[in-house]
Formats: sequence, C-alpha cells, structure tokens
Amino acid sequence: MAVFVGGTGSANQFDDYEEGSWTVGVAFGGGTTGLTFTGYRAATYVKVGRLVTAKFGFQLSSKGSSTGTIRITGLPFSGTHAGYYHDAGATIMINGGTDSSSGHALIFNTDSDKLAVRQGGFSNSNVDASNTAFNNNTGFFGTITYNTAA
Repeated sequence: MAVFVGGTGSANQFDDYEEGSWTVGVAFGGGTTGLTFTGYRAATYVKVGRLVTAKFGFQLSSKGSSTGTIRITGLPFSGTHAGYYHDAGATIMINGGTDSSSGHALIFNTDSDKLAVRQGGFSNSNVDASNTAFNNNTGFFGTITYNTAA
C-alpha cells in the first residue's frame, strides 16, 4: 500500500520506512583485544526517511586490554550533519569503572557509524570517556536519533 503526503504524484509518495537490528560493538582506542560480552547484547533501529533512531544495550564480561577512548561501533547507517552540531542521545551505565562518576551522553561521530561516549560534568567541561570508565561487568544502554544521507 502506498502512502501519499500532500498529493498523489510520485514525488509525494512515502516509501522509505525500515526497521531492523544491528550488531553493537565496543572499541577502546580503536582496539578490541580481549573484549567479550555476556549473553546480553542487543540493538535495534527504525529509519523513516533520513531520520534514524537506534537503540542498544550490552554487558561486558571482559573489557579486555585495549586502552583509550571508547567508541560504540556498528551503527546501521552512517550519520551526516551540516554546520556545528552533533546528534546526541541518552545512556545508562551499570557497574561503571573508577572514572565513571560524571554523566554520560552519546555524541554522534561526524559522518561515521560510531558513537563517542562523552562525560560531562557540572563545571561546563566534557571529555571522551575511556576504558577507565568501564569494568569487566559494566552494562551500557543507550538511544540516539540522528540524520543519515542514505
């Protein structure tokens, strides 16, 4: 069944709706050495036109030995934006590491399929979260809505 918005011509036909799952991954400083997940690791998305809403959750059984800033990998579509703004989302962390006391927010990496996890404090400062914010049993859950060119 076709849906038309604002007229019956082909330019008014809405034909871009998709939903599915994706494989959420984690990398510290670009590395994944020794990183493993428990039984919980799930991710879904809904795409309407150029707008994507992606949800994910995972629990680590080992954060491995890689160090550096964390990136959530494997988003179903690469993001795009114009000007100086970032698409942001919300997260929840369970059993965080020694450096997990500041709040967390997802910030979409420009034109890629990765998310940076930023820690923001009350002093108007924020930094990329690193491996020290995670433990071997950390659970991490999030949702982000972003634009894609696809």
